[in-house]
Amino acid sequence: MKKEEKAKLLLQDFPELTQQEIDGCLKKMKHFMMFLHDHQSCKCGNCGETITLTDNPEYLLNLEHKKDSVCPACHQPVTAMCDCYCYSVEKERNASNFVIFRKGENQICYAFCIRIRLRMEKSPNLPAREYYRVTETQRYAFDGKFCYRYWKHPSGWCYTKHYTEPTWDQSGMNYHRDLNYQVLDFSPLKDTCLQYAQLDCPDLTNYQMFRYIQFYCKHPNIEYLIKIGCAKMVSEWFGYYQSFVPDWIDWKQNDVRKMLGLNAYELREIRRQNIAVDVYRIAKENTPFLSETERLEMIPIIQGCYGYLSIFSDDSQKRKILRYLRKQNQRYSVENQHVLLSDYRDYLSECRELHYDLKSREICFPRCLADAHRRTSSAVQVLRAEQERQEREKRRKQAQKLFVQHQEERQKLAFQSGNLLIRIPESVEEIVKEGAKQHHCVAGYAERHAKCKLHILFIRQKDDPDKPFYTMEVSTDGSIMQVRGYRNRDPTLEVAKLVEEYRKYLKTVFRKRKLMKSA
Repeated sequence: MKKEEKAKLLLQDFPELTQQEIDGCLKKMKHFMMFLHDHQSCKCGNCGETITLTDNPEYLLNLEHKKDSVCPACHQPVTAMCDCYCYSVEKERNASNFVIFRKGENQICYAFCIRIRLRMEKSPNLPAREYYRVTETQRYAFDGKFCYRYWKHPSGWCYTKHYTEPTWDQSGMNYHRDLNYQVLDFSPLKDTCLQYAQLDCPDLTNYQMFRYIQFYCKHPNIEYLIKIGCAKMVSEWFGYYQSFVPDWIDWKQNDVRKMLGLNAYELREIRRQNIAVDVYRIAKENTPFLSETERLEMIPIIQGCYGYLSIFSDDSQKRKILRYLRKQNQRYSVENQHVLLSDYRDYLSECRELHYDLKSREICFPRCLADAHRRTSSAVQVLRAEQERQEREKRRKQAQKLFVQHQEERQKLAFQSGNLLIRIPESVEEIVKEGAKQHHCVAGYAERHAKCKLHILFIRQKDDPDKPFYTMEVSTDGSIMQVRGYRNRDPTLEVAKLVEEYRKYLKTVFRKRKLMKSA
């Protein structure tokens, strides 16, 4: 029989929801505690108990609208709602999604997906009451071989080939898609095709249950992994984000050791030491040079650091390094063992930068790695600071050399008018000092000025030519780009008049030939 034909037959035999199942779902929901605006009495929507002011005055007087509390009668969480408020928004305030399993014939298992919305209803001259609405969104059927999903069409229920997790609502503006749901009861799974699927395992959390069921129907031996304590790993395979099933598991095997590619000793030890199976498998693939006992002992050190081992080509050297790091952990009780390998890699890199002799055993394997790493880190910082100072000095000398080459030709840019003058900087350091005193960014232009990619000029008062006043940038084609004063202030009227006169002067200088293009 084809899958589509079987799906239609199962839909014909699909049972209907019962009121008992809906009541069971309602008991799992957070209900309303409806109270009068004068705080004389309240009624719990879960247990139906009415509490008066004489019964529990402290509880009633502390009720606030839309605030969560606990019913003193049934001890269940409730949301307090005052009878004088009745907005349509309350309709969606308490809404929950449920999956209800039902046993069928020939080990068929059915699943209902429903959404229940609770709201408080208030009519004139009548007490407030709790109202609920049940919406069945999808149906599922499982026969042990295939999974069937049905969606609701205006004309009735229809089978769809698109098998996905259940959807409960439509997302839109200011309305998020709700993906959470809870299972009413797992007991109907007994004597069905899903009775060994381990769906009731408490360690299976935050996973897509219907995707897992689809995989279980294809590979029922996945239950062995959950039974040996790998439920967390299985949950990650069917998680909501970036989930996938690894390809290194042999699903054709019924022996869990052959499935995982482990022997009896390895499987027993990783269960005893609570080591994740996938973590050990990755370690085994990346450390074939280690024995099983050594690998199990070094899992905390090598986990997630396999790339650091690749810089060592010799397997014997890798084994020697890992044994050394294990002794470091045993001797000094390192808190974060997973950083030992990366710290050792950094230590060796710093030793090479400091030109230490790595053939020396004392250097290569210090007695305390943490202390040795701190010393080399400090020494490298001093070395790099000195190298940076030398590099800056080298660039300064090169800039000053270029600066001097064009200094004579730049003298044509000097100018004076009235009580102000424009002069040429005498050195790169003078431009840097100008920026520091004026609190602007002209220091960043010093190197480009030295290479003649632009011209920095100082505007000074004649009676004090060494005191910073205004700074000017001129391009290589004679255009005045900017004039800045203290803290980037705009030019005064006197300075602006000088700038206009200087702009006319620059036209005469640059008319004959382009002055000093980039060096």
